[in-house]
Amino acid sequence: MHSSHLARPFGIFLLLAALGLIPNAAPAQSLRLYTSPALGQMLAASLHALREAGIDASIRGEASSATAIQLLAEDKADAIFTVRPLSGEDRALAPDKAFFEVKIATQATALLVSRDVWESGVRALTKEQIRGVYEREITGWKQLGGLDRPIKFFNYTHGQGVWEHFAQWLYGEIRRAPLGSFDVVVSAEDARNSVEFNGGAMTIASPALSDGKEVFALALQTEAGAPVAPDRERILDRTYPIARPVLIVFADRPTGPRGRLRDFFLGPKGRDLITRRGLIPSEETAAP
Repeated sequence: MHSSHLARPFGIFLLLAALGLIPNAAPAQSLRLYTSPALGQMLAASLHALREAGIDASIRGEASSATAIQLLAEDKADAIFTVRPLSGEDRALAPDKAFFEVKIATQATALLVSRDVWESGVRALTKEQIRGVYEREITGWKQLGGLDRPIKFFNYTHGQGVWEHFAQWLYGEIRRAPLGSFDVVVSAEDARNSVEFNGGAMTIASPALSDGKEVFALALQTEAGAPVAPDRERILDRTYPIARPVLIVFADRPTGPRGRLRDFFLGPKGRDLITRRGLIPSEETAAP
């Protein structure tokens, strides 16, 4: 077909677009997303699926909640992903904004151990015992009622989301957590494999990585003496303490592309992606 055959319809298209008779003739601006460091990998893994769903979005960076709220307030971000609800101080940064939070998931962190540890009878630990392990005051499983074998603890590097979640719970403030020297894991898969293939091993990771065959998730012993397992029910009702919400925050009620972003993470594809990242999807669903 000659180019002249294409010129007329293309010219008509441009004319109609110029007159505003074709909606969305110009490409929409990519959604500007900022994320908590704890959610960086999850969000990065979502970008391809978002684009397949017709949602153009890009991660502009990682930021603390306060910084991300400021970006929203200054209209420099379209949405932020965070692991804590907004505080009064956060909202006070921009009192003229009606910040809108959407919970898309719950994140939990558990202590995973190898089969030999589990079979020796270690099924639950107190916070004090865990702190003792982390500070190397407890170095063998026998001290915890288990087998006569050294504890081989695999840790994430400081600042990573899993470590930050664990340290916040264990010490109250991240800055109070000591710089222990342990073998380092760099991903959820690495953490799981390190426990599965090393006797006497323990790590911190999503309880979803426990298979009940080679890798087991320990319960936490409460002050009242009752063990609380990191199962779905206990995580969602917040009985299990190392759990927190995963939120998308908008400057106001999301519509248009921002609304589609919300609906994606509340819909089947988003929920499946969230589950595969070791999180529990929100019970809220997208509107039909």
